[in-house]
Amino acid sequence: MDVLLTDLTTPEGLVGAHSLRAAGHRVHGCHADETSTVDCVATVVGGCPLDRARIDVVVSTRPSCRVVTDEGLLCAARRQLPVVRRSGDGRWVSPVAPMGGDELAPLVEFVAGSPLPDHSEVATQAMRTTLGRLGVDAGHAYVVVRRRAGGLTAELADLDCSSDAEGAAVRAVLRALRAMDHWAGSIDIFAPRPV
Repeated sequence: MDVLLTDLTTPEGLVGAHSLRAAGHRVHGCHADETSTVDCVATVVGGCPLDRARIDVVVSTRPSCRVVTDEGLLCAARRQLPVVRRSGDGRWVSPVAPMGGDELAPLVEFVAGSPLPDHSEVATQAMRTTLGRLGVDAGHAYVVVRRRAGGLTAELADLDCSSDAEGAAVRAVLRALRAMDHWAGSIDIFAPRPV
């Protein structure tokens, strides 16, 4: 998995990068080299890792605080990427894992595999609205969206309708996710058939 560490200049950043690499992940940084805190790699080297790599999670090694001091987090927020941060007590935390943990790599893997709540809600609403227009009761159906390899996967669940209605639902989900997250490199949609 590709992970962006916003700051590789701190001891925590270097240790975090080592931990992620040891777990088999590719680590990218926001700065031109490990001694620079000012130069955004996109302005110096000519390309942001968010554009060059399939980033699934962004990690900030700076402790959480009320003021955003980590420009990489702004880029992550704009692209709706999941974020892992250092808490005030030094633990790794994320909105999808508020209890956090002491080990970075397992938490990053958990966050990367977790559903994206906002994406899932938008996709679910698009699917239900489209199916409702076709006269299909889809109040129980839902969509689970996750990030994978810089793209999105969406699984339509509890969907019981004709293949034509299913096709319309898939197209609606695709349109809704593309409108919401145009940074996603790909969108794969799965609609498992009941057995």
